[in-house]
Amino acid sequence: MSVEHFPIGQEMDVAYPNFKVSQTLLSVTQLRFEIREGLFARTETVDYGATVTNVQDYDRGLVHSFATLPDGKFLRMTGPIVVTRPADRVPDDRPERATRRWCSGR
Repeated sequence: MSVEHFPIGQEMDVAYPNFKVSQTLLSVTQLRFEIREGLFARTETVDYGATVTNVQDYDRGLVHSFATLPDGKFLRMTGPIVVTRPADRVPDDRPERATRRWCSGR
């Protein structure tokens, strides 16, 4: 969506599994959200900029990244993981196996 067609003033409710949030698009640079109940309850106005979401696939050694730039351009990228320092502790053996495999270059 281009900045010229950005839906300023749009309000929406989103129901996530553990909470609900109401959002208002205040401008092309600001969003207000309100969580009325629960552990995350609060109201906040935030500035947008670039946003990035990463999905780390340790079994395949890949990171899938999705980014929205301030100009509205959306990027989808995939690249290999190179672990340069393993975690100090690992909660179970699954990530440890993946980390060990990618650290060793296999």
